Amino acid sequence: MIRLGDRVVVKGQDEEAIVTAVHPDSQVEIEFLHASEGGPRRRRYAAEALEKISRTS
Repeated sequence: MIRLGDRVVVKGQDEEAIVTAVHPDSQVEIEFLHASEGGPRRRRYAAEALEKISRTS
């Protein structure tokens, strides 16, 4: 289960992100940690498209 604050990667990619919102429709909003091209990037994905790396506390 993916939760708010988890570090994740999108399956098939290697860029780390942190979960910033979890929506009731199994959608997860993430913010990439090392975003290029002008600052942080936020995106929304289905939870199944993400792999959990670790949980931050």
